[in-house]
Amino acid sequence: MFSMLFLSTALAADLPLESSNYDVLITGTVADIELEQVFANHSTEWMEAVYTFPLDGTAAVDEMSILIGNREIVGEIQQREEARKNYEKAKSEGKAAGLTEQQRPNLFTQSVANIPPGQDITVRLHVVQPIDRVDEGYELVIPLVTGPRFSPAEGVGDVDKITPAVSRTDTGVSVNIGVDLVAGF
Repeated sequence: MFSMLFLSTALAADLPLESSNYDVLITGTVADIELEQVFANHSTEWMEAVYTFPLDGTAAVDEMSILIGNREIVGEIQQREEARKNYEKAKSEGKAAGLTEQQRPNLFTQSVANIPPGQDITVRLHVVQPIDRVDEGYELVIPLVTGPRFSPAEGVGDVDKITPAVSRTDTGVSVNIGVDLVAGF
């Protein structure tokens, strides 16, 4: 489940998750994962979308790109403060921009600014994840739900970033996971 926050007067239902696809290539004890999420802005307003998604706690995001219409934004890895500053600057200038931030080892936030009305938005992430040895086999975990988290009343300054709203009903969104295994023998 991906959580969405919209910084616009349009309703959250106006930018639904259309599809989520994982293409996984396992080579030895490492999984290369291409995660593609497609959203559609059906509203008549420009929007900023901020959504939270889970990854395995041992996974690392090393590439990100966003397609808005026929335009591709390719991310570059920067220090958190610099990346946030560049994102806010682009957003305030009316430019399309994206920002991927790790909130916890297994929780990420994706922000996409200035999404045009009537456009599809495709977010692509490349994730590298080790395969865990379990008993006499191997296990790949691909979390699909950002679950509720315990947050004490005081002491957690980013509780809004780590505790997204959870849908109480079926969203109707299916997830496609394809796995290729290169066993090496």
